[in-house]
Amino acid sequence: MSESSQVKNIEEARQKLVEYEERIQNLETCIKIASLLASELDLDTLLDVIMKTAKKAMGADACSLALIDEAADELVFQVALSDVGAQIKSLARVKLGEGIVGSVARTGKPILARDAYERPKFNPEYDRRTGFKTGSILCAPLKRDNKIVGVCQVIHSRTKGKTFSKDDLPLFRMVCDSSALAIRNALAVKTALKNQELEKDIRFARAVQEGFLPKSPPLRDDLLCAAKTVPGDIVGGDFYDFVPLDSRRMAVVIADVSGKGVAAALSMARMTGDFRIVSRTDDDPGAALHKINNLMCDWSEGKCYATALYATIDLKKRKMAVANAGHPNLVLLRRGKRFAGDFKAGGVPLGIMPNAQYREDQLDLEPGDRLFLYTDGVVQARNKQHIPFGLKKLCDILEGDPRNPETSARTVEQAIQKHLGGAKQNDDWTFLALQIP
Repeated sequence: MSESSQVKNIEEARQKLVEYEERIQNLETCIKIASLLASELDLDTLLDVIMKTAKKAMGADACSLALIDEAADELVFQVALSDVGAQIKSLARVKLGEGIVGSVARTGKPILARDAYERPKFNPEYDRRTGFKTGSILCAPLKRDNKIVGVCQVIHSRTKGKTFSKDDLPLFRMVCDSSALAIRNALAVKTALKNQELEKDIRFARAVQEGFLPKSPPLRDDLLCAAKTVPGDIVGGDFYDFVPLDSRRMAVVIADVSGKGVAAALSMARMTGDFRIVSRTDDDPGAALHKINNLMCDWSEGKCYATALYATIDLKKRKMAVANAGHPNLVLLRRGKRFAGDFKAGGVPLGIMPNAQYREDQLDLEPGDRLFLYTDGVVQARNKQHIPFGLKKLCDILEGDPRNPETSARTVEQAIQKHLGGAKQNDDWTFLALQIP
């Protein structure tokens, strides 16, 4: 073998040794990064660790990391490390597809720019606003299980003359892949903790809301009562109340506030107070609804409304007065059959029209009469075939169950659950049963 051949072989061997040493060094770096990232589950701390690790591993002058806000279709900068990192982070958001980071987030493909200013996608506005001089950029997606969660980029300053090359890409991609897994885990932990806190808040809100409802129906010899309410959400907008007016008279109200969730529950809480105050000053149900409507028009400012049925019962004279604000009419069973009576739907829902007037219906009651008040969630409960429970089915069930109000309430609840057949309950429902002994 000639001397030149020996020199060539030695040089090739030296080059391979250098390559192997670089691979070993990169592998050691990735192992350290993976170990470091796996030990941190706090998202904010983790993102800072990722940036410091990426900046050091790539020998970069600056780096930044942005996560995708799916709702806004934007990237949101979370961390930026450089002399102008705070200024970069303050720029906050980039639309997906815009600029280099936006393009990487949209396509999922890394971008290597030896000179950023030669790339059409590069936005020099960042340099103009921060004073930083961008030279070379290496940008890659943070992707796990084919889902892009964000983008990481490392930057060489133009003033230092360094550039990234294709040889830098494998290590950077390994850093990004390890980071993506760690971010996904941290996001899962953050979501779980947030859900736990939310669940606590919701349980508390539910407990507060239940505090506005009667703890139990009134116990009287001259009126048997039962009630059941099931929110479609954890908290809902249905409510009811039994308000003793004096020793012989009882006011009964059932209402359904528009919407669901916390907003409806807050409106329900306000209306409960209004009803309790007004019921003690107005014997006439029509006048009471008139006042409550004006109160609601003032505080709701047209942002919500409620249907309501308000009745007063004179248990000594066995007379009932009813006013209705767009609510389903009550069902009266007399001698086991539905009694049509002279009930009118009358009246607009509360909170829509100031100074609205509400008609009052009068009815003589008889021993054995059974009264049922309900919200539309009862008759509109839909099964998986989208078939509503319906008023006819409700009346058939009530006519076939001549027992006491407590039993009627349980029977209706069981019938609704059976009808739903596992379908999601999309609305609150409330059912009141009363009986004249």
